[in-house]
Amino acid sequence: MMQEIHPGPLMQFRAHTGAREYLPLSVRSVGRFRVNADWRESFGPRWFLELFWTVEGRGCFYEGRKKFETKPGELFIYPSGSAHRLEAVSPTWEYCWVTFDHADCTRWVRGFGLGDGRQTAGPCPVERFDAIGRALALGTLEGECEAAHHAHALLIEASRLNWPRGDTGIARAKALMDDGFSNPALSIEAVASELGVHRTTLYRLFRAQYGLNPNHYLKNLRLHRALQLVQQGDLPIGEIARSSGFNDPNYLSRLIKQTVGHSARQLRTTRQAM
Repeated sequence: MMQEIHPGPLMQFRAHTGAREYLPLSVRSVGRFRVNADWRESFGPRWFLELFWTVEGRGCFYEGRKKFETKPGELFIYPSGSAHRLEAVSPTWEYCWVTFDHADCTRWVRGFGLGDGRQTAGPCPVERFDAIGRALALGTLEGECEAAHHAHALLIEASRLNWPRGDTGIARAKALMDDGFSNPALSIEAVASELGVHRTTLYRLFRAQYGLNPNHYLKNLRLHRALQLVQQGDLPIGEIARSSGFNDPNYLSRLIKQTVGHSARQLRTTRQAM
């Protein structure tokens, strides 16, 4: 029975290929544990960012001498470079976790309005963590691209309750891009027009809230999708561009090369050779 597992890895997977180097956002490892009341874990400074999300029961996290107890619907983030210390404080504690060690992971997490430490996030999307795990378990470049796709969706879900209540327009701007980035007609000007604000106002408020300008955010959503499509099949670059929101296939080709250091064809050849 799950209650007897001590500690209890219900699911745990780690990335195996080099795909993480190619992605704007990438996953190092993921897991789902159920542990007993006397369980505890402690590590020295870790080089990766780690997000914990409580499913059931209660757990406790430490920052130096400070103690933070989490309950269902709350998450805790240890930033890269921090020591980890956590323990169960209820008869059983179930939580999901995911780690990121890409150079841009901190900027991405900050861009979703998530800080360090404890924060309210709503019910844990266990199925999203499971999807990341299944993707990493493939052990392929394609699987790691799929894991990165689910990790992006996970951060969206984690950040929803942190969207500014007094400025719902900025939250709506982000939602418009999250939902419609694959439409090449969607631009920052179109988003600003939809919200009834000036383009420069949108830039200023979006950067203040999410830590990066909206044009960069929209481009990364599209690039992320394009890299996923490159890894998943044999679609021509023109079709990939249209499916991910880029008007110009040549621009997308240059962007992939600039971002990951390899052409779309090289990435695809690497996948096929595995």
